[in-house]
Amino acid sequence: MALAVSTDDLAANRLTKQGSAIKAEIPAAPVWVLVPGAALHDASAFPPGLRLMLSALTNADRLVVTVGLSGTVLAATMDATCRTKDDAHLLASQLRVVTANLKEAVANDPAAQSDELVKVLAGGTFDDAGMRVSGEWPLSKALIAGLTSGI
Repeated sequence: MALAVSTDDLAANRLTKQGSAIKAEIPAAPVWVLVPGAALHDASAFPPGLRLMLSALTNADRLVVTVGLSGTVLAATMDATCRTKDDAHLLASQLRVVTANLKEAVANDPAAQSDELVKVLAGGTFDDAGMRVSGEWPLSKALIAGLTSGI
């Protein structure tokens, strides 16, 4: 089963057409999303709350985000593939700067202090190895409760 989320009215219909095989490994986590690099090039397409964090990813070739257990806590993890080692190093550096800015906002801005998503994003950690950048955000119980309320 597949779901198309797009501004294209025929996006779901396009899923019926066979394309070339995807050469990406399917994540083992129970929840995951694979975003091709082309979808990351337009930062204005991102929700406003995520725009700052995701704007650093506009040069990634591919992004995989998973949600699952990390030790004893639920966490979102990211694996971004870049074109070069230098791009990966730059991306990791940019993500660290954005995270530092979010931490400062949480410390000083009452609106950010009450925004569970901003607090989760401010807790991100990043590392680069070769052409890949990994990241992890521990998910708070308050964020999970907010996302699942009304279900």
